[in-house]
Amino acid sequence: MDAVVKNIKTDDMGEKVHSSLNNPKGIDRKAVRKTIISLAIPSIIEFVLVTAIGIIDLMFIGKLGAVSTAAAGLAWQIIWFLNIFFSGINTGTAALVARYVGARERDKAELAGGQSLLLSLFFSAVTTGIIIYFSEKIFTLLGADREVTLLGARYLKILASTFVLQCMMICCYQIMKSAGDTKTPMIVTGIMVLINSVLAWAMIFGKLGFPAHGVLGSAEASALVMGFEALLVFYLMFSGKLRIKILPQQFTAFNWDIVKKILGIGAPSSLEHMFYSSSAAVVIWIIAKAGTEQIAAHNVLLRAESLSFMPGIGFSIAAGIAVGQALGEKNMEKARIAAWESMKMGIMLMGTMGALFFLFPRWFIGLFSNDPQVLAIGAGALLVVGIIQPVQATMFVLSGALKGAGDTKTSMIIAFCGLWFIRAPFAYLFGTMLGLGVIGVWGGGMCMDIAFRAYLYYKRFLGDKWVKIKV
Repeated sequence: MDAVVKNIKTDDMGEKVHSSLNNPKGIDRKAVRKTIISLAIPSIIEFVLVTAIGIIDLMFIGKLGAVSTAAAGLAWQIIWFLNIFFSGINTGTAALVARYVGARERDKAELAGGQSLLLSLFFSAVTTGIIIYFSEKIFTLLGADREVTLLGARYLKILASTFVLQCMMICCYQIMKSAGDTKTPMIVTGIMVLINSVLAWAMIFGKLGFPAHGVLGSAEASALVMGFEALLVFYLMFSGKLRIKILPQQFTAFNWDIVKKILGIGAPSSLEHMFYSSSAAVVIWIIAKAGTEQIAAHNVLLRAESLSFMPGIGFSIAAGIAVGQALGEKNMEKARIAAWESMKMGIMLMGTMGALFFLFPRWFIGLFSNDPQVLAIGAGALLVVGIIQPVQATMFVLSGALKGAGDTKTSMIIAFCGLWFIRAPFAYLFGTMLGLGVIGVWGGGMCMDIAFRAYLYYKRFLGDKWVKIKV
């Protein structure tokens, strides 16, 4: 562990970096801040909208009981777990497209986008087969009981019906954002949230002429809406109505030079996602041993926490885009300032939400569940989550900045150390050995991991290796 920390070097640049951040030479700090805000605000709104879909679904599903809540929550976490390949593709896409846009090489940016879509198509088709064939086995491995497994497997298979379209749509959104267009994803997502909310309500409870399908109605609504959304996004991307236009020849045949660059940048990010997903699976396994109410409380906490880290994700996205484009312009100081300003704004907003979590934990948990046990467990854990929010903002934003620069290997190493040397063992210690369940997992392992990784990202940021990476 000590060796890893020592290898995240600052190159004896700490004081020089702080000086340059306070007195940037030839950098219009206000202009950089304005760019960051213009990129971040639509991204935050988009993430709020995406989260709103999950929140609204959970509020509906929560009325059906703990089994339905656990089944749906685990199904969505499995989808996230299987997004290993796509996180790498999207990270590689972001770094390349942003660099090419910054260097004013539009043809290369569009070619990178087309190749990313082709990779997404290939890997999502493989993943869909895995979901359909192994759905029940995956739930069993996670420690879910038989009732949750049978219901959750059916839910997961419904989601798999449009999984290919969903993955390609997310890739399209990444291409748009990397070109500096964060508004189009926000607008399209907003429309889909409205449609999904009404359709989920109707299909879960049997309204507007639909039969009542219970928790499976939520999956059916999500699959239908995501499929329609993907087709709309494809039309925009291929029609030339946006900043980036993908031509058929850029999408229908592999260009191995570009593919190697995408995978070279993205492979460490995929491994990082695998570390996240596998550690999340271990956390679920730890919690599942404590009972269905503990799983339900964990899922509710994830939803509640997402209300806070939305600003962090938004400024992380903005930092990655602005850093990538600045490095495409060969302006290293501008890249530094972009990361720094993004981090400050992320800390301010996530810190505010953290304070609200600390002051009103039962109210936030009560938004997603009226089960007395879930409410008591979740409220206790949310107190600690509130305290750690400013630190989590630092982790999110600086990680996004490093990835935008193409420094994905460092991010992968930091994630591995935090998730497997800190989160997993301490979650087991506090959650299982000390018998604290969800409160121990969140208040111990997860918060300690966040603080550890935030420190390492900041240490890397103070050096200059990340701004010199070539893609």
